[in-house]
Formats: sequence, structure tokens, C-alpha cells
Amino acid sequence: MAERLTPGVYVEEIPGGVRPIQGVGTSTAAFVGQAQRGIPDRAVFVNGFGDFTRKFGGHSRGEAGFLAQAVDAFFAAGGRRAYVVRVLPGNAADPAVSPALQARADDAWGVRHNVLRFTAKGQGAWADHVRIHIENSTSFAGETFRLRLEWVEAGRSRTIETYDGVRMDPESEDYAVRVVNETSQYVRADDLFQIEFVDAEERSTPPIPGRAPVLEARPGADGNYSVPEQARLTFAWDDLSSTTPNQSSVAVEFSSEAIEAAGGTVTGAVGLLTPDQLQDLLATALGDTFTVDVANARVRVTPAVALGTVLAAETPDGSDQFDVDPLTGVTLTVTDSAGATDIVVDTTADTTLSPQALADRINAELPATNPHGVVADGAGRFLVVTADGAPEGVTLALAATGGAAPWQAPVTSGGTGGAAVGSLANVQVRVAEQLRPGVPRVLSRLFPVVRATGLERNSAANPDLRPALTEDSPVRLLGGDDGSGAVLPDRFAGTVTADGRTGLHALDSVNVNILCLPGRTTADYLAPAMTFCERNDVFFIADGVGSIDPDFQVTADEVRQAVEGLPTVSENAALFYPWVEVTDPVGIGRNPRRMVPPSGHMAGIFARTDVTRGVWKAPAGIDSIVNGAVDVQHRLIDADQDLLNPIGVNCIRQFPGIGIVNWGARTLAADPEWRYINVRRMGLFLKASIKRGLYWAVFEPNDQELWDRIRININAFMLGLFRQRAFQGATPDEAFVVKCDRETNPQELVDQGIVTAQVAWAPLKPAEFVVIEISQKSLLAV
Repeated sequence: MAERLTPGVYVEEIPGGVRPIQGVGTSTAAFVGQAQRGIPDRAVFVNGFGDFTRKFGGHSRGEAGFLAQAVDAFFAAGGRRAYVVRVLPGNAADPAVSPALQARADDAWGVRHNVLRFTAKGQGAWADHVRIHIENSTSFAGETFRLRLEWVEAGRSRTIETYDGVRMDPESEDYAVRVVNETSQYVRADDLFQIEFVDAEERSTPPIPGRAPVLEARPGADGNYSVPEQARLTFAWDDLSSTTPNQSSVAVEFSSEAIEAAGGTVTGAVGLLTPDQLQDLLATALGDTFTVDVANARVRVTPAVALGTVLAAETPDGSDQFDVDPLTGVTLTVTDSAGATDIVVDTTADTTLSPQALADRINAELPATNPHGVVADGAGRFLVVTADGAPEGVTLALAATGGAAPWQAPVTSGGTGGAAVGSLANVQVRVAEQLRPGVPRVLSRLFPVVRATGLERNSAANPDLRPALTEDSPVRLLGGDDGSGAVLPDRFAGTVTADGRTGLHALDSVNVNILCLPGRTTADYLAPAMTFCERNDVFFIADGVGSIDPDFQVTADEVRQAVEGLPTVSENAALFYPWVEVTDPVGIGRNPRRMVPPSGHMAGIFARTDVTRGVWKAPAGIDSIVNGAVDVQHRLIDADQDLLNPIGVNCIRQFPGIGIVNWGARTLAADPEWRYINVRRMGLFLKASIKRGLYWAVFEPNDQELWDRIRININAFMLGLFRQRAFQGATPDEAFVVKCDRETNPQELVDQGIVTAQVAWAPLKPAEFVVIEISQKSLLAV
């Protein structure tokens, strides 16, 4: 109830209780089989045979062409919507995999890390058409990248997926691996930097040093910097990890005096500075709070924070050991503002030492105090020594006593002094502009990025760990193939695993009404299809005994035995026999023909009948012409159908003056209540429509008002169908009954959270046998 506190007029919307139930679709077909190309084990929507050929290829010869022919026949007969699942033989290779993509730049030790690898989402040679491009991002170009997937075929290319502004940082919502794996239809990504480096039990390369945040000034086209005279910028940095944030802010004014003092020139109220001159100006103004340097002709501003030290010494080429035979010792020197401290390892008794063994010996000699947290470790062929950052700075040096050093020249990183911070990842630097009347703006022209964050050791947020740009050499997926031989029943049945759904299970996520497995006639194919249809309220159109061999012979009694020998039957399935003969679009010779299974044609007849007459009309009779059929594999007579019709085999017959038509309307149901196709499909239609139309009732108060509303809505839906002649009966009372009241909902069910409505309808059953009684009449008889 709305609050009414202030006097006035309140207009409230009151639910009317009528929530119309919309009838669901009944003619969306699903086809499972072999195709020339396409991603396997995925339900792909097609709205015509042209759409199918673009996604799966065209007609093929032999059994491999059953799927394409069935889909073609379905749309030719009146079908409008279909899903297609491609399946491959069991000997198809594992999904295609790309080479490892390397980082955009070397790390501090000259190592170029692997960062990404892509794997096709599914087996098959289709992956040969995919190209992967790594490009510059359209936003945050210095931190992110763009991943673009391209489809190349017949000399033409088109972009199929684009992921812009993605990162290699697992902590980011734009993490490339997560974004791709959750949304891509074609590939799966693996983060090789995390797998091979961060999470590796034993690293083969030294850690990537941390980095303080950097603001980089962008020069003009001539490599110099122009700034308006009297422009003023403010540089600031914060340590967000500290309970008492270390905040430093310094203003820089580009006065004519400051510009000329740095060696620049001022012309027309505009100062012109070279990179070295701008460095000198900023360094003078910022003092000890920031560090200013020049790299690649660009001026960089960094907070003056203490950086930890990392030393890496690599074994000689071709060896994984340090040759210490002539040496008497190895000395590690740690130097700070108080002086130098030597850690000496005696190697007199040693011949060779691995990096890890030498690291263990160094750690054993470290003093107990160890104020800078010095620690040694082995990383493949590297001896790695690290020290924590300190305000006065810490340096590390490695020396050999008694001979030449058995390592390549050690490389060090960091060690600079400055303000102590908790974590470089929480250090931020920013620059802002103080606007002044009459002074043009300079910030966006000088600093394209106005805020930066530091990087912790081994941080995946490091922009150098973005994959290298592919430019004119996109990445390809290698190793996929379609296999060879027959597709066995287990590939059709499919599985449900952590990697996804295959075979029939690929259809679990889409709404289909009709299922076809073109050309699959044996029980090991039919049984899983029937199980799927019963579980998902789908109707299965099965193909009867047949062959692509035009000389194939079988008697009606042999067909009867085959059907009666099925280990399982279903009320959600109907079987059609014989196969039909059609023109062969890929055949050789004049007027080529071939035998094909009838399921695709029948699915089209089902769809056409649903549209023109309704799902309650049996898809049989003289208006169920099999479009495109020029003959049948076996011409049946009434005596043959006498054997087949009682066991639920629907016969495709050829009649003079009519053509080739479906002359059967029975299911494979053991229960005579669901003997007819249209009755069963009408039941599925009512079930799905009412279920979808009553979701609003879930969690509503379970009382008389809800029961009345349910009854009214179902009754209105059924009445609409009655007016379309969907039921037997001259009146609604004869045609259907809807009941939802206290009788169907006793208190014990209400207490269990159950509401029950009963719906019964009088189905329209087909006039399967039209009997005309003829007798002689006497002339005088009345």
C-alpha cells in the first residue's frame, strides 16, 4: 500500500489480473550431422539454405551430404528457422592451437616472456580460417591493447570479433583472458605469463623488478616541446598503502625566466625547449620530490621513492652451472649509506655450483640482522639476489676471489633511494593544470596521460607484458583437422563436461521443436535422440531403413522387424519410410539423382502445416507433398502399409495424379493416447505455452485470488485456440476444461508451496480411415 501522508490526489495502477499466454513456436528444427566446415558441437542458427552454405558449406557426395540435403529440403518445403550442430569423426585432431605470443618488450634482464596462447573452441579444420590480430587500443593506448579476430576465406576477410581496451592484468575487469573466454565463440585464451612465470613452481628467469609510476611528456613533431609562457602545472604523488598517506605536491611555472635559465627560448609568449632543456627545467622546479629523466627523446617524471634492488648473474652460455674450481670464494657486497657489508661464500672445496646451490650458500652466510632483507634464489640459469628498498638506497655487487668470475656480467636493477613506501602498486602520480586568464592550456598537449600507478614486482599490469603487435603477420591457429571416416553414435549423443556440451547436448541451450539426425537409422543413433527429445519436449523425426545405394533392396516385413527390434520407442518420435530420390546438385552426368533420407523433407512439411493449418493438423495427406522428390526408394502398395502402419511406420507413397506424399501420421508411442503425431505435438505445444505464460505466478500469494487469475489466463488461451478450431467440440465446454480452485489445491499442498491447475482438452485426431458404406437400394424402399 502506498504511503499517504500529504493531502492530495493519488493515482495508483491496479493489476487487472489478465496476463495473456502467448503460444510458443512449433516449427524450429534442429539438425545434427556432418558438414563441409563450421565449428563443431555448437548450435548455430540458420534462416535459409544460403545462410547454411555460408556457415557450413554446400552439398557433398555420399553420406557426408545428408545434413546439407536435409536442411535444403527443410527450407524448400516451408521451414523458416533451424539450428545446425556439426559433428566430427572420433579421430579428428585436438583443437588447433596458436604459437605462443610474446611480450611487447624485453624485461630488465633481456628476457622476452610468453604472454598469450589461443586455442580453437572445438575440433576441426575450420580454425584454419581464423586470424588473430594484436593492435593498438583506441583508448588508454599506453596500457591496453585491442584483440581482433578475422575470418579469411576465398581471398576475402571479415572481422568476426573485436575486444578493445583489454589488459593482461588478472585483477582488471578488462582482463583479456577472462573477456575472451567468457564471450568469444571461436577461441579460448591462456595467460602464459601467469602459467609459465608467476605460478611456476620453479622459475627459469629472474623476477621482473617493480616500477615507480611514470608521467611521460609528449614532444611535438619536431621532437621539441612548446609551452605557453606563464603556464603552470602541479605534480603530486601519493602512497595509498600508508595509514598516514605520504602526499607530495609541487607546482611548476613556465615563466620566461625559468625557460631561459634552462636554455630554452621564448618567442611570442611561447617557450621552446628541447627534451634535455625541459628535463633541466622540471628537475630544478621539482627538487628532490621527483626524479626527471629523458628516455627515447621523451621527458619522464617519477616520484622519488625507494626502489628495491635486484641483481641477476647468469651462468655461461651452454651451461647451467657456475665453474668455481679455481675460486676460493664468492663475495656479495651490500652497500648503503652506512657503508659496505660483505657476505663471503667459501668455494675452496667446490668444483661447480648451480645457481640455486650458490643462492643457498649465500643465504646461509647472511647476518642475522639483515636490515635490508637481502635474499638469494635460483631461477633456471640465473642467480638472483634481492634487497628491499631503503630511503638511502641499497646497491648489490657480486665478485669472485681467486680467479675470473664464472658468470656473465651481472645485471642490476633499482636500488635508488627515496621516500619509503609500502607497495609500489599503491603509489600514484598525477599532474594537473592551474588555469590562468589569457594563458593557453598546455596539459593535454604536453602530458597525454595525467595519472599513473606504480607496478609491484612481477606485476601483470606492466604494459611491456602486452602481446607484441602483429601488424601484417596475424597469428594463426595450427593443427586442426576434420578427421576421417564415419561419425559414430557417441559423437552424436555427445557429453556434458567442464569444457562444454557436445553432440545433442549442444542444443540444450536453445529452443527447438523438431529434431532430425539425417540418415541415421540404427538404434544406437535413435535411442539417444529419443532420450533427448523426451527430456526437452522436442519431437524427433527419424529416418527409416534406407541407403544411398540405388539398388538397395528391403522388404516391408524386414522393415517391420527392424522397427519392432528397436530397444526403445518414444511418444515424442515418428519414423518415416522409405527414402526418397532427388536431383543430385553435385552429381556427375546428365540429370544425376541420388537417394536421401526423408527427415529433412518431413521437417519442412511439419513446419508448413503448422503455418498454414496449425500444429493440431496431422502433417499427412494429399497436401503433404514431398517437395523436390522425383521418386521413392521403394514403391509401397497397400499390402506393405498394412504391415507398417500398425507399428507406427509412416509411409511415403506415390499416387497417380497426386504425386509423392506422406501417407502416415503416427508416432512410435506404446501408449495409444499419443498415437498420432498432431495430438502429441499439440500436447507439447500446450505444455510449453502454458509453462512459459505462467512464470509470473511463481512466488505469488497462494490463495483464491491466484487460483482465479491462473484459471482465467489459461481459459483465455484455450478459448483462443478453440476459435481456431484446434479442438474437438462445438462449444468451449465440450472442447476443454480448466480447473484451479480449492478442490485442486487443498491446504496440505498449499502448505508445501504447490499450486495446481488442471487442463484437459479434446484433441483433433486425424481421419485415418475414411469408410463409405455402400449398399443397394430397392426401388420401392423408403
